[in-house]
Amino acid sequence: MKKTTFPTPQDAEAAFYEALERADLEWADLVARVGCGDACPVIAGRRYLDWNVQDPNQTDPETTRRIRDEIANHVEALLYELDGADGE
Repeated sequence: MKKTTFPTPQDAEAAFYEALERADLEWADLVARVGCGDACPVIAGRRYLDWNVQDPNQTDPETTRRIRDEIANHVEALLYELDGADGE
């Protein structure tokens, strides 16, 4: 995996958390949730994936990289699954 640079402290201060709203799910067939569990809204008929990964908030850079890589692995596995489901 290529090395990813981290934002400057100024960039990190500008970042914000935005809660998942019901309207965000209206158009989705599949929802991958990272850490929100029961706090996230649920719409019947959607497929939900709960990726239980450590919260990177206030972790050291090495732990943050490990969490990033774990999420990337989940995404790659999902893309492989979805591509295979189409028979391509």
